[in-house]
Amino acid sequence: MEKQQLYKINKKIFEMSGCSFLSGDLLMCRYIGLVIVVLLVSGCPGSKPPETVQEAADQVIRPLIKRHELVGAVVGVQQGGVTRVFSYGETILGSGKSPDADTFFEIGSITKTFTGILLATLALEGLVGLEDPLRTLLPDTVSVPAFEGQEIKLVHLATHTSGLPRLPDNMTPADPNNPYADYTEQQLFGFLSDYVLPRAPGSKYEYSNLGAGLLGYALALRAGGTYEEVLRDHVLKPLGLDDTAVSLSAGQQSQFAQGYAPRHIGPVTLKPVAIPHWEIPVLTAAGGLRSTMNDMLRFLAANLDPEQTPLADALTDAQIPRNQIDATGSIGLGWHIFTDASLAGPMVWHNGGTGGFHSFIGFIRASQVGVVILANTSSDTVDLAGNAILKAALTLPLT
Repeated sequence: MEKQQLYKINKKIFEMSGCSFLSGDLLMCRYIGLVIVVLLVSGCPGSKPPETVQEAADQVIRPLIKRHELVGAVVGVQQGGVTRVFSYGETILGSGKSPDADTFFEIGSITKTFTGILLATLALEGLVGLEDPLRTLLPDTVSVPAFEGQEIKLVHLATHTSGLPRLPDNMTPADPNNPYADYTEQQLFGFLSDYVLPRAPGSKYEYSNLGAGLLGYALALRAGGTYEEVLRDHVLKPLGLDDTAVSLSAGQQSQFAQGYAPRHIGPVTLKPVAIPHWEIPVLTAAGGLRSTMNDMLRFLAANLDPEQTPLADALTDAQIPRNQIDATGSIGLGWHIFTDASLAGPMVWHNGGTGGFHSFIGFIRASQVGVVILANTSSDTVDLAGNAILKAALTLPLT
């Protein structure tokens, strides 16, 4: 990938995740991080080009750690069936303890890819159909909005084309640093009953945490359990993902990194502030999973080579483009897909952010290359770093 191509992919990530890449409302932290990463990727005058993927990761991540843009990060790379893990920074600021492949992070909206795979799995098992109306999975007392008789279907929720907004407008969190914690089923049902769809479902892409969370909620009702229970039985256990969960055991909690939000005053970067771990009881399927790099690399390997797993058809189905977003971007069941002639094949990806964490996963099956980054700081620079490292992994040896 050339520099211009990397720029295009980074721009696509910001746009598809609901952010404006170059608009005036970007937070200063995004701007500073963008400048840092773009300079590193493009090559500062006199800088030595990386000769390995590890050197590329070092050149991108270490300056972000030094500037307090990130407190800690773990990078996982798979290249042709071989994996490497690189660790940076700290799990708790000032502790001196580095994160590793067994450290737990909030993975935020990467949860949506698991929800899409769950939908594909339950559809193959005959429990639901992709074209089933959402209404048929919810209690009869719940009123689901429609547009001129056109109903919201499960596939619309998975592809962000339901017509539902990014978030419900009746969220009034008691703690802004944990905004989903006190959002209830009653509030969710009340919002659905009052909301008027602005357009026909399936007609336009609009990223929706509400829609993805509602999808997982509905699937769990149909399967007869909580979202976590149903996901564990149908997706996590078959893939051997024992350290991916919503609720962590005491032992797992002891390995849970502290989350942080970066702070800036103008061009000056301050030490980040600690943020409580997020709780997402109702819209869990939109961003409630926690995981480790070891598990995320297993998840990456499964998606790079579905035929080697017991969920081959579901993993493949989830990556099929279902709705075209623009000339180069489309959406599968939870996965975003970027296509460009300069790549050997489609780049499948998603990112995730909570109050104190940011994550990225991206892979190109045709090249059998993929990257995962888990960071305990809510900085969009993780997405840019992920693409820079993926670029390196296409051409450079791992170490």
